Parts: sequence; structure tokens; C-alpha cells
Amino acid sequence: PRGQFFSRPPRPTGLATEVRNMMAPIMAAPAAMGTHGMSNPLVECVKTGQRSSHHWKNAWQAYCALYGNAINDPAKHEESFTRSFLDYMGEVTVRCLESEGDEESTKRPFAGILAAPAAKRPRVIQDQGGKADLVDKIKALQRSSPELKEAWWTFCDTELRGVKDPNRHSEDILQQWLAEYAP
Repeated sequence: PRGQFFSRPPRPTGLATEVRNMMAPIMAAPAAMGTHGMSNPLVECVKTGQRSSHHWKNAWQAYCALYGNAINDPAKHEESFTRSFLDYMGEVTVRCLESEGDEESTKRPFAGILAAPAAKRPRVIQDQGGKADLVDKIKALQRSSPELKEAWWTFCDTELRGVKDPNRHSEDILQQWLAEYAP
């Protein structure tokens, strides 16, 4: 028969369905934005996602809890923060879809992100020498000065793919930033 040489893509199941449902707001957002004269399409994209999908809303809340001082209103964040979230969601989606096809893998490291907001990871310091001191110094500088906090966030957005937790960066990166900005 004619159709035996062609295979249809498998219907999304499990994680792939969750990813598809989470990305649906992104696909719907341009239509919603065009008619209302919105000033920031990225803000409207996130808001549309929050209204359309509880998975999307949970992912945004978890991202804000980790990187955005737990401020969930996208209008209160810089455009670079919102763009970093969208970029992160794209990365997570690609990894999830790739792992969906990997039958050897029994563990899906990103499934928790899709199901519920992630809790902050506890700070674990294991024989890191001076790194813990550098992390503490960067955190103290951020608390002491809005300008230094903004400088750290800008550095993270431009150089570190938006990851603002100093614990998640190498000692060399932390020293580089401190050499430039520490008083």
C-alpha cells in the first residue's frame, strides 16, 4: 500500500504533552498582542502563558523565585529577564523533547520543572575553598548597593546566560566580576 513507506510522527505522550501544552501560550501570544496595542510583547507573552497554562504559570513562578526576587509580575522585570526566561524555556523544551526520544534514559531531569514550581536548592558547600567566600562577598555587595546588584545582574544577563546565583558559577568567573566591581 501507498502509506507503508511513510511513518507519521508519534502522538505526544507524557512529558512531550506537557511541553506542548506549556508552549501553546507562546504560539497564541502574537495574535493576542496584535489587537490590544501592547507596549511590551514579551510581558504579554508571559501573561498570556500564565492565563492559558498552569504549567507555564508554575514555570514562571519557579524561575522568578530563583532569579527574580520572587516577583511574579512580568511587567516589573527588565526585558532581559523576561527574554532570559523565554530562552531558558526553549532550552528546557529541547532537552525534554530529546530525552522523550531517548529510551535508554529512565530519568527525566527536567520533569519536575514542568510539574510544579521548584524549591530553591539548599546551599551546599563541599570543600570549595575560597569559592564560598567569593559567593558571600558578591551576595553582600548586592545587598549593600542597588548599583552593584544591577551590575551583577547585567553581567549575568550578558555573560552568564541570565543565571544570577553566584553558587552556579566557577570561582574564576566570580573573581573576574569582583576584580572589576568590588570596592
